[in-house]
Amino acid sequence: MSDPIKDSRIGLIRAVSSPLGFLVLAFLAVEGLLTILVVRKASNPDPLLWAMLGALLSLVVVVVALAILRPEALSGSRPLSAHYAVLFSDDLTMALEGPFANLGGVDQDEAWVTLASVLQETDGTGMDREYVKFCKAVSERLKKRADLKGRWRKAQGTIKV
Repeated sequence: MSDPIKDSRIGLIRAVSSPLGFLVLAFLAVEGLLTILVVRKASNPDPLLWAMLGALLSLVVVVVALAILRPEALSGSRPLSAHYAVLFSDDLTMALEGPFANLGGVDQDEAWVTLASVLQETDGTGMDREYVKFCKAVSERLKKRADLKGRWRKAQGTIKV
């Protein structure tokens, strides 16, 4: 037979799946502890009641501040940062340099520009805003790398084998 107390604790732990859920759980624990103290210390419950009110207000302030400054933190998701866009575009460039080199001169430049344009023109319909921002950052990095290669090619000339 399963223990109902153990099952309820397991259910409670599984319910806390985001930072906002953890804040609410912590608030409920503090409020429960303060409520027990108010019931047991009936002679002067005012300081404990003020502490309960302060805990509620501090929770509201923390949640509102997070909602304004870092809304993704409330859900527990992490945005794709610009640093990852640079790393990804560098990896993509290294992976495609060989196949694109087979195209030669103008066709190679067009292939890089087309790749960057496809990423740049992600319209975001039904997509996450962070993903669209990530694609645009990758596109900008690819354009810079393609431009550097184009300038190098103009300065060095094409190599004839």
